[in-house]
Amino acid sequence: HILHRKVFIMHYSHKKLFLFFLSCIVLIFNYNSSGFVTATSQLGLNYGLLGDNLPPPSDVINLFKSIGITKIRIFDPNTEVLDALRGNKDIGVTVGVKDQDLAALAAGEEAVNSWFATNIEPYLADVNITFITVGNEVIPGPMGPQVLPAVQSLTNLVKSKSLPISVTTVVA
Repeated sequence: HILHRKVFIMHYSHKKLFLFFLSCIVLIFNYNSSGFVTATSQLGLNYGLLGDNLPPPSDVINLFKSIGITKIRIFDPNTEVLDALRGNKDIGVTVGVKDQDLAALAAGEEAVNSWFATNIEPYLADVNITFITVGNEVIPGPMGPQVLPAVQSLTNLVKSKSLPISVTTVVA
């Protein structure tokens, strides 16, 4: 039975599987306090950019808006995606720090200030950045010890600017 499932999934392309899973999660249901089933008003997706022949970010953001996506996570501060999100303050954005940037961010405030000035600050006026994630599933692992100092430095910077952005990490 399990082998049959694996063979079935292998016959479908990654694009078809993505569309299938996307259609499965378009409506998320929950129970309200009265015990009735209601559709949730907030739905989020991870927006990955590893692949071939991907549509332009502006098309993807328009699709997300058309199906009611209110939160997205991008794995790095991709300028094309962030530019496509300009003016879409109804979408909360989680921006990830690239794993290869962790060592520099953990080493000092100057690198944190520079990273923030380059990757976050230019978008604050017209993109709803709600979270910054430091590291993508690097705990546990050799880069794990770099996460806490980077999180602390970014948190201090965000607080010093009185911004409503939370800084966290992603674990496996």
